[in-house]
Amino acid sequence: MKVTSYAVARPGSMDRNSSSILSGYDAIVGPHSQTQRTAYTVPASRKANLEALFFRVSRSSNATVAGAVYSFIKIYNATSQAVVLYPTDSAITTGVIYANLIGTGMTVYAGESVQSYTADGSTGGTVYYIVSAKLTEFDA
Repeated sequence: MKVTSYAVARPGSMDRNSSSILSGYDAIVGPHSQTQRTAYTVPASRKANLEALFFRVSRSSNATVAGAVYSFIKIYNATSQAVVLYPTDSAITTGVIYANLIGTGMTVYAGESVQSYTADGSTGGTVYYIVSAKLTEFDA
C-alpha cells in the first residue's frame, strides 16, 4: 500500500501569481503644503511585500526664505498608519542632494494603502523630489 501525504507545502509568495509594483513620484515643484503624490492599494485576496523605499530631495533653485522640506511614505489600514519620513532641514541649498534607499520586509495586506507625500515650507524656489516604493504583489 502506497502512502502519500495530503499535507503539501504551500508555494512561496513569489510562486503565487506574483507581480512587480513600482509606485513613484519624480518632479520639480515649488513650495507647497503636505501633498499626496502617489497611492497604491492592495487588492482583495492579494498581499504585497514592501521591498524598498527610495527618497531623493534637492533644491533646484534657491528659496527666498528657506523652510523645512520633507518627503515621506505612509502605510494606511482601516484603523492606523505607519509613516516612513525622510526629512531635510531649512538649510538645504542648491547643489546639495539628500538621498536614502531603505530596504524593508514589510507585508502589506488587502485593503491597505501605500501613499507618498511631499512638503516644502519655503517661500520661493523649487525642489526636486523622487519618492518611490517597490512592492511584489501575490495571491494571499
